[in-house]
Amino acid sequence: AFLAGCGGSDDMHGLMTVKSNTASRGMTAIAWQVPHKGAECPEVASIDFSDLLHTSAFSPSGKVFAVGGESGKVSILLVERHFEVVSELSCAAGVRCLVWSSDSRFLASGGEDLHVSIWDVKSEHMVFKLPKEKDWVVSIAFSPDSLWLASCGFGCPLVRLHAIEVLHGSAAQGVLAEAGGRTWDVSSGAAEGTVSVSIGVPDLAAALPVASAAAGFSVTPPAAK
Repeated sequence: AFLAGCGGSDDMHGLMTVKSNTASRGMTAIAWQVPHKGAECPEVASIDFSDLLHTSAFSPSGKVFAVGGESGKVSILLVERHFEVVSELSCAAGVRCLVWSSDSRFLASGGEDLHVSIWDVKSEHMVFKLPKEKDWVVSIAFSPDSLWLASCGFGCPLVRLHAIEVLHGSAAQGVLAEAGGRTWDVSSGAAEGTVSVSIGVPDLAAALPVASAAAGFSVTPPAAK
């Protein structure tokens, strides 16, 4: 198992997109290996970046490490290649949070573009994007079975629960869809009703158009837990 942290400071106050990384700025992601018993966690990697870092996450498999930050890019690093950056996923604005699905195939990102985006890491494509929020998305989480995705952000005391379905069949193998959702008011604990959304998402590996995928798939929301 691994543990990671990242960060940085910007003494240029956002005036320069590409910044030189120095020890004082600390724009670095650091990974440690967690021992099975109570020994110290040895540092296994220290990776420098050219912009502020806000979030990092290891895949449940422990084979892939994702890092996101102010640049709007999510860097994908392979652990077995000594944390080599093998690809980058481009978001519209700064990335504030990342989370992996339990099978390590899908990565969700959220942040300053006011959206939660779901990525198929294997094909390096976005499979779908949740509706725009009112402010930055700062925290997201998959349920252990990956059937729900929770999100919350600034400017709203609500946690939104989005039902997620993996569609199967000859034309829809491995396709993800948002099957609806619920909104939970953090301050009162009350449910705010359901979100009547049904979105079919194309299997990007087969290059199916979004419109035909949405029209051709029937998505049943998972039962509320």
